[in-house]
Amino acid sequence: MLSIEDTFILVEERLPILGLKLASGVPSDVRGISDVDISLVHPEPQNLLHLMPERTLQKHRKKLPYPAWGYQFILANRQINLTASTSIKVYDAVKHRELELELIRSYPSLQQSVIEIKKNTTWGTEKCWCHLLGLEGNEYEIMLNQDLVLATGKKKVIS
Repeated sequence: MLSIEDTFILVEERLPILGLKLASGVPSDVRGISDVDISLVHPEPQNLLHLMPERTLQKHRKKLPYPAWGYQFILANRQINLTASTSIKVYDAVKHRELELELIRSYPSLQQSVIEIKKNTTWGTEKCWCHLLGLEGNEYEIMLNQDLVLATGKKKVIS
């Protein structure tokens, strides 16, 4: 089984689209095989189906707070979820991933704890990290505040 990162590289090689960014939560494959989440800013996000592999599903992502379209397909035995939008807000998930990687790099002792939370809940990665760090509120907004999250991670490790 290819890793999330290697599967993303395969997607980049197969799709003739520039600007794809890996947005999958970290750690991955905790509850089995994780999806590969990809974000893309594009001037015509609703018109990308012809660039996707056969059998790709397309849907308007109405629950997001910005206009977005989702494309879903299977590659290398993983489900690929590509979210495309004209808004740079679509890259918030990429920022979350970068912060999660930084938390693991800076405070490796937290990794096993977040894995246990993720294994034992149905929560998304952002909520697992916020719970572990004792941060309350909208986990998607909190995980955009890198300084707060990293400072809280440091306090958690020290205490």
